Amino acid sequence: MAIDSHRSTCGYGLFRHVLTAFSLRYLIVLLSLVSLSVTASNDDTTPSQVVADITLPTWNGWGQRLMEWRGQAVIVIALPECQSCEQTLIRYQLHLESLQHQGLIALLVWPHDTPPPNTFRLPVLRFQPDTSPAWLNQQKNSVIYLNTNSEVVRIDPLDLRRDYETWRINVRDWLVQQAPSAHLY
Repeated sequence: MAIDSHRSTCGYGLFRHVLTAFSLRYLIVLLSLVSLSVTASNDDTTPSQVVADITLPTWNGWGQRLMEWRGQAVIVIALPECQSCEQTLIRYQLHLESLQHQGLIALLVWPHDTPPPNTFRLPVLRFQPDTSPAWLNQQKNSVIYLNTNSEVVRIDPLDLRRDYETWRINVRDWLVQQAPSAHLY
């Protein structure tokens, strides 16, 4: 009898171990899904969302009204991690300026308390946490694409030192989608 009792206890222990391992995996998957749904519900920068018509302050004291961009392709570069990046950013600015004749609107967002460097040639929006829209609140340097319908199409991370060529190709491809008849490059 002792042997039968030991076998049933081992069988139960194995069953309990398998059940616990299965439950743990199930719990991890469930928590991941809940986490994703909470993240998605807190982020109001979903693709194809029309941007609200607001006026954003600029560093030169003028306001920039978003309604003015409707019907035009807009690229916004958010720069929260731009410490001494003015030299690196020059080629990005020059490239964006070269595309402005195609109807591209290019802006920079400077979320720091100090004024942006004088080398910034593109309009610079002033990020203010309490009044700026969530799609401008980027934790890393990012490129925000707004289509001609003023919808946030996508937000890409941007490593200013490494991503220039990839960024250039992405901008070209995106701009062709916005104006298929445009001859770029």
